[in-house]
Amino acid sequence: MDNQAEERRNVVMSLQKEVFGLHEKYSKSMTVATKGNPKDLVTNADRAIEKLIVEKITKNFPNDKIVGEEYGISSKGTNGFVWYIDPIDGTLNFVQGFNNYGTSIGLVSDGEIVFGAIFSAEDNNTYWAAKGKGAYCNKKRINVSKKDKLSDFCIQFDLQYNSDAANKTFDTLKKIYPKIRAFRHTGCCVCDLIKVATGKADVYWAQEFLKPHDFCAGAIIVKEAGGFVSHEDAEKFITPEQGSLFATNGKLHKEIVNMVLKEYSKK
Repeated sequence: MDNQAEERRNVVMSLQKEVFGLHEKYSKSMTVATKGNPKDLVTNADRAIEKLIVEKITKNFPNDKIVGEEYGISSKGTNGFVWYIDPIDGTLNFVQGFNNYGTSIGLVSDGEIVFGAIFSAEDNNTYWAAKGKGAYCNKKRINVSKKDKLSDFCIQFDLQYNSDAANKTFDTLKKIYPKIRAFRHTGCCVCDLIKVATGKADVYWAQEFLKPHDFCAGAIIVKEAGGFVSHEDAEKFITPEQGSLFATNGKLHKEIVNMVLKEYSKK
């Protein structure tokens, strides 16, 4: 991680108190709207948190490109740095009063993910990683699980809002279930990526629909914790573009990807 990226990391980490404060504030004074699909929600918290982060980054790094879930491209950028911001990943959980949500900020430099931070509402901890520097929960190093038998694996999964696509995922899971230990679903990409990075889960799978603001931060955290993350090409670390996501502890990454895609393609 070079000096420019480190400066950006320091700015993001300085936001911890304010972001967690907004989590708490808006959980008590929430307004909710939909984005066209009744399952796809947005709150005043999403907008306030994204605005805070954008303003902070723009003030310090006016030539960086910024892409947020709620406001899209806030700054076009000219220097090769691109930020991907998800102010609340797991908005439905937030609305329902569950704490399975978090704020995700990922940094890409010349097309490569180099830093990510997740402010997790599950435990009010900050999970972060920088390229080549390891992954951390606050100041404590974190690591993926050491499991290497598929029958011992716990797989987190995610669902699309479209019912037909969700049913295709359920059908795939039914085929895979006899081969693994358990499935879990939290409805929050960043929470599930944290679980892989900390060894609480061994795999996270989401099919076709995730966008860079969902996974950029979590992907570098998993990788720096010793795991691996890819799109459908199991040998290439994930790139910041929409698509499928496979995050694992790295032990059986290719096998997991091939197994899931084989069953999914049959539907």
